[in-house]
Amino acid sequence: MIIYQDIVHYWPHKHIETKSIEAEQVCEWRKGLCICVKKYYSSYNKDCIYAHDAYLINSQNKVLFVKKSSESGCCWQSEWGYCIERIFGGYYVALEGRCSAMTFPGKDRDTEYSYYKTIKTIITEDGVVLSYEQRQRFNKKIGVYFCKDIAPGIILSKNGTYNLHDYSPIDKLPDNVEVELNSKDGLYHVKMYDHYLKLYVIVRNKKIIRYFKELDFNDVVKLTNGNLPIHKKRVQTNVFTKRRTSLLNGINPIPFDFKITEVIKGYLYRINNKFGASYTNLCSDPPMLRGIYYGEYKNVWYEMNLNNLYSQICKMIELHFPVKNFITDIELIGNVEYQGNKCDLYLFDCKPYGIIDCNGYFHYQFDENNIKWY
Repeated sequence: MIIYQDIVHYWPHKHIETKSIEAEQVCEWRKGLCICVKKYYSSYNKDCIYAHDAYLINSQNKVLFVKKSSESGCCWQSEWGYCIERIFGGYYVALEGRCSAMTFPGKDRDTEYSYYKTIKTIITEDGVVLSYEQRQRFNKKIGVYFCKDIAPGIILSKNGTYNLHDYSPIDKLPDNVEVELNSKDGLYHVKMYDHYLKLYVIVRNKKIIRYFKELDFNDVVKLTNGNLPIHKKRVQTNVFTKRRTSLLNGINPIPFDFKITEVIKGYLYRINNKFGASYTNLCSDPPMLRGIYYGEYKNVWYEMNLNNLYSQICKMIELHFPVKNFITDIELIGNVEYQGNKCDLYLFDCKPYGIIDCNGYFHYQFDENNIKWY
């Protein structure tokens, strides 16, 4: 959008020049005001923003206040947001970046830098800049709470969601949570840190038949002095040396077929090959694999098309990710006997999250004491 800034000149005589600026609106309008930003991109990397100018404008697109990241005494970190932000209650703050450095004695090159924001100016919802005394009273009486637009007319701030037009509460969030500020299909994930847990899971015939919370399991181990019949499985570690066609010396390798194997029904799927590499469905981003390589296993040469392997990994992730019950990692502990049967014991990492919907309401139904596996 085009915004307009009045610039006062004093030479050769006092006059006002109106400058037009191409800027991007970065928040919703409220009471005739919004924030716009002009970004400056690196000439070496078109995706890298090295600086920005933030503007508070009125409904006539006239600039009421401007703050430039270049005015800060150090490098502005773009992931922090912008130099002007709206805070809870409808006020606005102008921010400056600061840098503190710590150098270790005798190691001048080993210097650690930490960046932080300081509030330089507070602006009312009518566009009036507060004096120093007014700002001190504001900090003492009201306080600064940053907020984020998450849906039309809805903001996230403090411990819940609120209506933007009057800051009335919509829904409250539990304590000790973190909201992922990048929406996924219009929804926001809320990390439930108090409910993070590790589970010891018994698997038989690829199915989960029993599970224990880590604390309960460790208590049982202490009662038995740690004498549990656990036998660690031996992991195949044969790793081949990659060779190209020119080094095969007339050998005709056998094409290797990559297949998705079900290890635990509904939870763990894996693509193995004869050369030690293993890929599972527990990551959202597959590794980039390209080209054709050859490997020897038990005196037999195989051809590995990594393009096919990459496509199979993508298929596995598409079919089996994310994992049920918020499981983010699975580790094999070993073989055990349970109720007279040979089973496998696994350690599951469970990191549940709730959802904030497009209306600002929080949803969370996971019950750590009654997990339904299927």
